[in-house]
Amino acid sequence: MAASAWSKLALLLCYFGLKAFVFGIVAENKKPQFGTGTVTGDGYVMCDFSRLSVVMGILSVISLLITILIGHRAVFYPYPTNKTNQQPASVPRRALLRSTILIVFFIVAELVSVSALVMLVGATKTQAANLRYQLRIQPDGTMSCPSNTDKMDGHFGGGALLALDAALIWFVCQLLALEARANYLDRLPGDDEDYDDNNKKHDGDNVASEDHSQLA
Repeated sequence: MAASAWSKLALLLCYFGLKAFVFGIVAENKKPQFGTGTVTGDGYVMCDFSRLSVVMGILSVISLLITILIGHRAVFYPYPTNKTNQQPASVPRRALLRSTILIVFFIVAELVSVSALVMLVGATKTQAANLRYQLRIQPDGTMSCPSNTDKMDGHFGGGALLALDAALIWFVCQLLALEARANYLDRLPGDDEDYDDNNKKHDGDNVASEDHSQLA
């Protein structure tokens, strides 16, 4: 059951991370270069652009947010360890944070996720703000309606790559958290006490046997 729980979270993590990547790439490739113009009078034209890139950007942002939530859930989820009743073992968070490598990867995952989110949100907002604007008709009568979001070229693609990297790093964090949990459960105080009691019993038996041998 424990393996099933962590594998489901891992699959969801990879699934939404891949969706964020795909939506971001599609948004980058579908950015309109030119729009359709409608003359409004007084020498101006209203330029309209396709909304597909904005929709893909929004879907990429949503998928990335879900990926981040699943990543945190995968790290701190109380995976069941008891095979009889499937009760989750009590592992405090401070025990997980004792792992230095887990802390390092956790911080990196947070930074990469925030960077991807900033790039995708920024590109989506810029693209959405320029879906419709007025443009003065050129003296020669042309109205090509060029896109004015060229400065954001590559932001969707960069954010998509960072989103995919974030999903992979969160997956590594999940594996490190499982290892930290296992190390903590292997060194429970009760186990050490039982081990000491058994040693004391064996020592007592050895002493008793030595006394009997001396009396004989």
